[in-house]
Amino acid sequence: MTLWLIDRNQSHYRLTDSFAPAFYVSGDHERLVQLQDAAQHQTQNCAPLHRSAGLVAHAPRTVLEVSVLRPDRF
Repeated sequence: MTLWLIDRNQSHYRLTDSFAPAFYVSGDHERLVQLQDAAQHQTQNCAPLHRSAGLVAHAPRTVLEVSVLRPDRF
């Protein structure tokens, strides 16, 4: 991701970050491990399984974070 900043003197600054969009998958542990294995075989980046608070119930749950460089091709 690239962000350009332009100040009052019209000087410009380029900020670059290696941002990769991600989505989170929740489910039973065995299915998440299967998905993690499948995604890694397709050269997708997966974070280790971790606990996260749910959006609605705020109850902790196990999630898999999948980062994709080209979400339109996933």
